[in-house]
Amino acid sequence: MTRPTSRFGIAGVSLILIAQVAACTSSGGNSADTQKGSDGSYVITIPADLTGAVGALGSAFADGARAYFKSINYTAGGHHLTVREPIDTRSDAGAAQAAFRQAVEQRPIAMVGLTISSSVLGSQSILDAAGIPMINATTLPTLNGDGSTKAPKKWFFTIGAAGNQVVDGMVYKMGELVNSLKGRRIAIARSVSAAIEADAAVIKDRSKDQQYQVVADEKMTTGAASFASQAANIARARPEGVLVFGIGNDAVTMAKALAEAGLTRIPLLQFNGGTTFALMKAVDLPNYYATFDSPEPTADSALAAAASKLDLAQNVHNQNFAQGWSAAALVGRAITSCSDTCTPTKLTAELERVRNFTPPDDSTFGPIDLSLTDHVAGSAIRIFRWDPVHGAPSPAGDVVRLPAFNQ
Repeated sequence: MTRPTSRFGIAGVSLILIAQVAACTSSGGNSADTQKGSDGSYVITIPADLTGAVGALGSAFADGARAYFKSINYTAGGHHLTVREPIDTRSDAGAAQAAFRQAVEQRPIAMVGLTISSSVLGSQSILDAAGIPMINATTLPTLNGDGSTKAPKKWFFTIGAAGNQVVDGMVYKMGELVNSLKGRRIAIARSVSAAIEADAAVIKDRSKDQQYQVVADEKMTTGAASFASQAANIARARPEGVLVFGIGNDAVTMAKALAEAGLTRIPLLQFNGGTTFALMKAVDLPNYYATFDSPEPTADSALAAAASKLDLAQNVHNQNFAQGWSAAALVGRAITSCSDTCTPTKLTAELERVRNFTPPDDSTFGPIDLSLTDHVAGSAIRIFRWDPVHGAPSPAGDVVRLPAFNQ
């Protein structure tokens, strides 16, 4: 099993969600040897992209994490938790370094947040020195390993699904939508990003054993106003399905251009990079499908009800809220399982022993399993189709378990 670049590409960098966990000892040492506060509680800080390119996603994630900790009354395994106000990493690698330093200086047992991957990589020396286990929502190959021959960093985990497995799941679902991939003509529409470049490579590599043909591969600079000429090129290639890798609003620009180019009767399947039901509504096409690797809480969901009860429902209708909730739940599980003399090393061992863990209130599509060699928690995706008549998304079949082609 190969784990490629990070899941979400934002202008050449990738979006990740961070949950760092540290523990207490009474001894000296590096910053990971944190102690309880003067009131006997463990501090949790939330460095997150609250503004900038991914501010909406980071805010939703932070609110999800805060809601979970509030739901357990700030207690895990008998340990009281003090959750600090979020620290804005501003979707910027330079700002993130200062934010991470500030968070570490607060001597937390845990840091939970969402930030672009360039910020984490740019702050890696700070995080390496801290030696704190980190939980995020996507994969970084230099930290997560490849799931087989290359071991992950002991302190680096992810709450989301592996990027290559999400892409495989999309290809698998496209096969259902076009009634078998064999002999089919498939096109790719994508934002320019190193991470998405790797996604496109996975699609082309998979075409060999699934016997479909990639007939077009068109790119758009993130935030560009038009995709019309690229859409026309794709239409001329006569595809039977299009895999869309548009980052946020790029997905709307791409889908509308593809429809204007005449591609209204074939499936357009969007990846999970910042995808929301609101984005699907903005596209408003009956042949538009979107991928989610965490549930987006609906108004009648258990998670929305919990958020409302906790007065943290402002950003609940976003899959990143569910991911923040799940990451915080995993942190709480690890703290609960760790001993009273917990250290980062012991906490890492607890994380690697997590099996069949399902966070509460349907915040994931499947249970979480981690191990010594597999630090990726995400195990499933779900595809939704937009219904313009009812103005709402609906599930397009069952949850797709990953890896999809092993089903």
